Amino acid sequence: MPIYAKSVGPNKKKVDGHPFDFHPTPENWSRVIFRHETFKGNILEPCNGNGAMSRVIAVNCPDNPLVCSDIEPYRMLPGAPPSMIRDAFEWGREDGIENIITNPPYGILNMLLVHFMNITQRKLVLLLKTVSLEGVGRGEFYKLYPPTKVIVISNRMRGSQFGHSFIIWDTTKRRHPGRTELVWDTAK
Repeated sequence: MPIYAKSVGPNKKKVDGHPFDFHPTPENWSRVIFRHETFKGNILEPCNGNGAMSRVIAVNCPDNPLVCSDIEPYRMLPGAPPSMIRDAFEWGREDGIENIITNPPYGILNMLLVHFMNITQRKLVLLLKTVSLEGVGRGEFYKLYPPTKVIVISNRMRGSQFGHSFIIWDTTKRRHPGRTELVWDTAK
């Protein structure tokens, strides 16, 4: 059984009623990150789902090699880059991952945060519920590895009860000595 399936519980493949905690990212939301960040080197989208976010990555980073994977073989959207079936926890430092951009499954976020920080060589970018910045356990993680930048998306995703933010770490600095930059934007 893949690690991801184990992490959501025995015989439980749904989180919040969604198989494998699958929540596709609207295109206008994915574009927000590229108004604020540029990327050097390869990019991994390890929680690719149906390719909604990876389509936007491919358009905005045409010179960056892009690798996409997901634990579940979803029907891909037209124009989405090819995706391999691979558990996000199977990626390692030996894979030479320079950047990760993804909307991860929130049900296993704490485990993914630690794993992605350990394997990313340049930038880690996660689209998360803004409330993921709080919590005692996660607070300890953020003290050790403060984000370089947080982009708060001012409008809410259709049907969502939560606000979302892109949280970015410059992993070349692991424990950067500076302050976290806070930015607001609108998904349009």
